[in-house]
Amino acid sequence: MEFTCEWAAERLTDFARSRDNVLLITGKEYSGKSVLSGWIVDRMRNAKGRLAHEVISFSIDSALKDQMSPLAVLQGLLLQVFDKNVGELSLYKAIVSSQRASAAGQPISEVEDALWAALDIGLSKSGKLMVVVDGIDQFGEVASHKFLERLEKICSTHEPIKAVALS
Repeated sequence: MEFTCEWAAERLTDFARSRDNVLLITGKEYSGKSVLSGWIVDRMRNAKGRLAHEVISFSIDSALKDQMSPLAVLQGLLLQVFDKNVGELSLYKAIVSSQRASAAGQPISEVEDALWAALDIGLSKSGKLMVVVDGIDQFGEVASHKFLERLEKICSTHEPIKAVALS
């Protein structure tokens, strides 16, 4: 319904203007986090002035088992970053490196590390960017925590980049 998420407008504005890097929004299952995620993406894409941000987002669909991992989220985010940085050779090489690690049968953790490195390279050329990831609780507690730590590290490295994670 119209205005369903307006209660979050002030908090989102405060976060976008703040020095904070990551905003974590939690709630019970079926409490409207995915609706809020979509609203945040729309709101940030249509913001003007100091609130204006480019947006990349990924929403985990729990019905699709292959989306329920940090690896899938990283791949989805990297696809969007790559689209914004077509022709960026260092990003391309980093993505190819992660693909080679996967093809060589390297452990998932090493493939993820390579993808995080590629994302870091891709985001280094970004201006004001908002990363929105919905459904990280689907990873499990340990993987969700590790994902948030890595996301916070990237956002703190690249100051104009902020992230909203919903769980």
